[in-house]
Amino acid sequence: MKGSVLVVLVAGIGSRYGGLKQVDRIGKSGETMLDYSVYDAFRSNFQKVVSYRLDKTLSPQGSVARGVCGIENGYLVSVEELTAISQRDGRIFNTAPDGTERDLAPDTPVSMNFWGFPLEAISHIRRYFEKFLKTSVGDPKRECYIPRTVDWLIKNKTLSFKALNAGADWFGVIYKEDKASTTARVAELVARSVYPASLWA
Repeated sequence: MKGSVLVVLVAGIGSRYGGLKQVDRIGKSGETMLDYSVYDAFRSNFQKVVSYRLDKTLSPQGSVARGVCGIENGYLVSVEELTAISQRDGRIFNTAPDGTERDLAPDTPVSMNFWGFPLEAISHIRRYFEKFLKTSVGDPKRECYIPRTVDWLIKNKTLSFKALNAGADWFGVIYKEDKASTTARVAELVARSVYPASLWA
C-alpha cells in the first residue's frame, strides 16, 4: 500500500482535565485542539514524528505524560513513555510508579503523540494492540500508548521513523486551568493569520 495515514491520540477519559478535552471548544468558531492538530498535519508533510523540547511541553498545573525520544541521525531509535513528568524548583523529573525520581534535561526531545504512519504500519499496530489486549484482561485502566507501540516497531526492526524537530513552543490543554491560556494563544495565532478565523469554512 502507498501513502500515509495520520494517527492522533484522542482517547482517554481526561482525568487530569476533568472532562473530554479532545472535544472542548478552543477556537472562536467552536474548533477543538484536535481540529487544529489535523489542520496542521494536512498542510504539512506528516510522514514523520514531530518532536518538541521537553521544557516547552510542561504544564504549571501538574505532571504530564510524554514519549521521550532517542534520536540518531534524524531517526528515532527509541521512544519511552514517561507518565509523571513534573517541574519543580528549576528541576524536571519523572516519578516512576515505585516513587523513584529520574532527572530529565530541558532539551530532551519528546513526542506529543503526533505521528504520520505509512499505511502498511496499520497491520503491525493492530498486531501490537491485540497482544496488549491479551495481557490487559481485568485491568480497565491500563493504556495502550502509541509511543510504546512505536518503540516496539523500532526494536523489532519493522519500521523506521524520521524525527522532525518542531522548533516551536507547544501549547495545549492538560488541566482545566490550561484552557484560558490556550484559547488566548489560538486567538493570537488567528490574529496573525497563522490560522483562519473559521478553520473549516
